Amino acid sequence: MLKTTLQILLPIACREHRMSPLRFFACFLAVMCISKAVSAEPIADPFERINRVSFAIHQTLDRFAMRPAAIAYRTVTPDFVETRIRNIFANLSLPAAGINAVLQGKPQQTLTITARFLINTTLGIAGMFDVAERFGLMPSYEDTAQTFARAGMPSGPYLFIPLLGPSSPRHLLGRAADQFMSPVSHLQEPRDRNPVIGLNLLQIRADLVEPLDDLTASSTDLYASMRSFYWQNREFEILDGETSIDTLPDVLDLGD
Repeated sequence: MLKTTLQILLPIACREHRMSPLRFFACFLAVMCISKAVSAEPIADPFERINRVSFAIHQTLDRFAMRPAAIAYRTVTPDFVETRIRNIFANLSLPAAGINAVLQGKPQQTLTITARFLINTTLGIAGMFDVAERFGLMPSYEDTAQTFARAGMPSGPYLFIPLLGPSSPRHLLGRAADQFMSPVSHLQEPRDRNPVIGLNLLQIRADLVEPLDDLTASSTDLYASMRSFYWQNREFEILDGETSIDTLPDVLDLGD
């Protein structure tokens, strides 16, 4: 029963977190509430002492700046508008996803991502509405770090960077490539580009207010829990949800 539950929850979280961080962390919380029954596998974290300092800095910045800004944003922004903003940024991520689907040799995902981008950009009015889903074209996402992993590049050690969050050398390089392929990055003027990037980050943080509050309240070691789920998430993304559930670490054990 445990494995069945995890096999349902984790792929949903990993597949959809790009456009729905709320659902992503809701699944995380559900997993953390399950009893200890999964075999543990160590996560490479040789810089844990430094990472924990970075994590503490990040938490302080979040408590006094990012979280209050996100709450203020949610207070003045109607839900309908938030959904449109979320959809637009999800649509803007599709060019990079399509390129990576090609590089990974996934023709079906390539066609789906391309069709979603064309339909939602036109009929969906610059991506504000997910019209493609009504045609049965469900969200599919690939990133450059996944492409690197499939090419054999090792992940490297776990890293936690203030404001950026959990990552690894491979993931950082992939994020930089994804950012370069984003249409937003090619806005020439910083006064045009920076507010768009800021709005995206603000929307993401606003979606995570309740999930992160619940996680903070329920976790005995928030750093270890986030590290564990980050690794699980990346494994599922890289292997398209085919990771054996027996290889996943127990987030509760890692928090001890």
